[in-house]
Amino acid sequence: MNDILVRVLFVLFALYAGVMSWLYKTAYTEHKELKKAHEDLKLMVSGLKSAIMDDFEAVLDKRFDRYLEQLDTKLDSWWNKIECNLMNDGRLPPKRTKRDS
Repeated sequence: MNDILVRVLFVLFALYAGVMSWLYKTAYTEHKELKKAHEDLKLMVSGLKSAIMDDFEAVLDKRFDRYLEQLDTKLDSWWNKIECNLMNDGRLPPKRTKRDS
């Protein structure tokens, strides 16, 4: 009886070890595939992130340039207005054109 019980236990242990090693192999293979997919996704996301940042920087540069142009025109008009007021008040001589000189 003890001999049969030992053999049955060894057979059960062998089946358990086989099933567990198969499960471990399957899980490890799936883990490697998921890790590879994760690395691929990280590369794709970093590429997309750099492309989005390049586009964003281009749009931001265009808007900033447009803002600077508007600021320059407003400052020029503001300065011309001040000059005209000073000329009207007599504190500044009128501008001489090229044909006057």
